[in-house]
Amino acid sequence: MSFSAQSAPGKLTFEDYTNKVSFQSPDTWEYAVEKTVDQVLHHEKRLTAQNEIIYDKAEPVSYAIGSGKLGRSYVINHAGLLFMSPITWYSGKQRWDLSPGYRPGHHKQFERRLIDGCIQCHIGSVSKQKQIKDAFDPVPFQETAIGCERCHGPGKPHIQWHLAESKKQGTDPIVNPVDLSPAARDAVCFQCHLTGEGRIPRYGRSDFDFRPGNLIEDIWIVFQQGNRISATGETQAVSQVEQMHQSQCYQQSRNQMGCITCHDPHQFPTPAERVNYFEQKCLQCHGRHATVCSRSKGAPQQKKESCISCHMPKRPAESVPHTALTDHRVIRDKSDRESPGKTQSELLTVFREPKDANADYDLQRARGFFYLQLAETRNQLDYARQALELLVPLLEQNPGDEELLTQTGLAYALLGDQQNARKQLEAVLKMNPRSEAALLKLTTLCHEAGDYPSGIEYAKRFIQINPWRGQVYGRLVHMCGLTNQFDQGIEYAQRGLKVNPSIWQLHGWLAQVYEQRGEAELSQQHQKKLQEFLSSQ
Repeated sequence: MSFSAQSAPGKLTFEDYTNKVSFQSPDTWEYAVEKTVDQVLHHEKRLTAQNEIIYDKAEPVSYAIGSGKLGRSYVINHAGLLFMSPITWYSGKQRWDLSPGYRPGHHKQFERRLIDGCIQCHIGSVSKQKQIKDAFDPVPFQETAIGCERCHGPGKPHIQWHLAESKKQGTDPIVNPVDLSPAARDAVCFQCHLTGEGRIPRYGRSDFDFRPGNLIEDIWIVFQQGNRISATGETQAVSQVEQMHQSQCYQQSRNQMGCITCHDPHQFPTPAERVNYFEQKCLQCHGRHATVCSRSKGAPQQKKESCISCHMPKRPAESVPHTALTDHRVIRDKSDRESPGKTQSELLTVFREPKDANADYDLQRARGFFYLQLAETRNQLDYARQALELLVPLLEQNPGDEELLTQTGLAYALLGDQQNARKQLEAVLKMNPRSEAALLKLTTLCHEAGDYPSGIEYAKRFIQINPWRGQVYGRLVHMCGLTNQFDQGIEYAQRGLKVNPSIWQLHGWLAQVYEQRGEAELSQQHQKKLQEFLSSQ
């Protein structure tokens, strides 16, 4: 955990910055990594069919995320707005390739926003802009890598207790997870290692509110779906908790077994020590009755096998290329790929429902938010309808819930109800004029409805807050053209191409406008760029 993140370039280098520092995916897109004395640059280049460069977009990366054991991804910091690079280092294959979740030729390039939930799991402590989601101070991290307080709680009371000159009252306030109840003990690990299919902060909570001693359900509502192993034997990246809970080891322990039964967060065995280290963990329980493996010594490959290799084998990671992860189901036979079907009831399973006074509201709210996520990611509008059935009644209970208003507005928009969508999202802006989600969706709704003056205003407001979203420039430029605001359109088209030079439609718009204005040379320049893009499709 102490290697979870670092500045880039940092003291620890796992990457190869000398050999094979570029790759093409697909053929007309090239990615390259460049390291200088004081910075690391990630390049995206677009190529013609003749391998000529159409553009070379370079971004300096500020932070490297990951211990280097499996790989590293990289963070671009635009004054507190954080974005993921499309380039990741994969340690297993010793190569650079597209980041997890990026499909060749169809991804967010340098515009993939890193949200609170991502940062919470990888960074020690942050410096955030108050009351604004996913926005941080220009120097965003107070402690870059995960530190002691993540598992043991705030250190200041601990220090004060030890420095007190008078007789110490009570016990040391520092938290030792071993002393907590099993649920609270495991929650220390689950705060990062249990994301499920969806994890929604409870009303009034943020992803940064967890403290050792809390339960998971105090902060989040987590939705689960089976053990996250596919029928072909691939596993999702963060699925260890669901798999452990399906193991006989865990179930027979009556909840006494947990992550730290096998993993010591203060000790990491070397590759040479690893097999024996984890076998001793198995034998703490299984060695009481039998220390001899039931498999015949003459069985094929027996000399190369271990408790872990047989019962917790490595499986390909479904969402992370070039990576294999340990199956935590503790199966009887490593060839077992059986995975329970993803039924509707399993889809809605909540990990440890809260039981406090606000539980009913938070469960219904979170389920509605989760349905909306499914509607968008799976392109199934029935989920959006179900989301509205859950969320609309809650608006009467709590009209001041900004996120509830936002999600309801987005659900209406997804279903094509522009009137109600605008009503809800405009109400959000009265509560929070800096809501990126509301401004972005209102820009789209007004553009599509032909309300160009309002759309232009919303787009400009969005760009003032977040100038790094290329999609907004395309819509804004189009609306400027439709309202004969060509000077503004040219200005924003040029800005948009600096942010994202792959938006070829802006070249087409500029070529046409410059031609109408009699500026033939500029028109020809953009027409040439447009043709280069079209020929590389």
